[in-house]
Amino acid sequence: MTSVAVQNIQQILSQEKAVSRPSAAVCAIIASLKDLCEIGSPNVDWRRQQAPASGRPLFRPQGAASPQPFPRTGSFSLGSEAPSATAAAGTPRRSGTTPRYQSQFKNSSQPVEDKILNNIILSKLNKFCPATYNDIREFLYQILGSGEADLSEMTRQFMLLVFKKAAAEEIYCGLYAKLLSEISERYAVILVEMHKLQENYLSIFDEVQEKEVGEEYATFIEKNIEKKYRRGYSQFIAELSKLEIINLSCLESTFKRIFECIQKNAIVANKHTLIEEYIDCLLRMSHVFKKGVSPFIVSARKSLITLCRASIDDILLKQDAHQSVSPKARFILMDVKDNLTGC
Repeated sequence: MTSVAVQNIQQILSQEKAVSRPSAAVCAIIASLKDLCEIGSPNVDWRRQQAPASGRPLFRPQGAASPQPFPRTGSFSLGSEAPSATAAAGTPRRSGTTPRYQSQFKNSSQPVEDKILNNIILSKLNKFCPATYNDIREFLYQILGSGEADLSEMTRQFMLLVFKKAAAEEIYCGLYAKLLSEISERYAVILVEMHKLQENYLSIFDEVQEKEVGEEYATFIEKNIEKKYRRGYSQFIAELSKLEIINLSCLESTFKRIFECIQKNAIVANKHTLIEEYIDCLLRMSHVFKKGVSPFIVSARKSLITLCRASIDDILLKQDAHQSVSPKARFILMDVKDNLTGC
């Protein structure tokens, strides 16, 4: 033990000697105190050493049944009503009722049209397939006929959404075209927006290498992302034309734009992948019209082959000039020609 510790102890002992002893009465009270273990009966108030006035035990003896917990007013189970002021006052409340439904869109700053498109229609289209076709079609009938104030704007956004979904999900292009065909029978505004979108979508075939002057960078990025949907979009336009819900001129303008892009890039070296992508778009569109003997389909095939025969022959014959047209692309181009001539 260090000298400092010894000094501290001696100081404490000296202070204890300086304090006088309590009086005899205080010492007697201290000596008479008992702890809880010394109290024999559980019903004795250890502070007063007597039973409580009410006669209720202060402590539960061993083996006694536990009292039922008092229900807390701040909690309730799912499906039951929250306790109200009247219920707390003794008024009987209804049992078995469910809480009133609160719309998840209430008090939202998002416009109604955006809510419908982003939260409801998109979730339905994400499950789009032959098995869910009828249910989704009937659902869209209700949405488009709901009487929204700005139906034309919502329809435009809806059409843009369907175009993107169809272009991304090539396997369901025909089903999406059928959906728009049936909806357009009730809502003619669908056809108007469809033709506008088709004209705007022609730019998807343009090869964007550099950002144009004054163009926002986000727009430039979006254009490059949309390029991967060229095949799906081409097939979707052909399916819509086959069902006669857009004019054949729309399909013809698409053929023209693709051939213009082929002629422009085929003479440039190292564009093989791009040229094959363009020609594959032509193959998908021509395949839609390969079969069928209806007057419209026969007329469409004749119109399309007249439009592109010269370009096809020029590419096939002048192989040296079109250096980025690979043998694979040439064979695909021959299939396009066969599909349009009915071979």
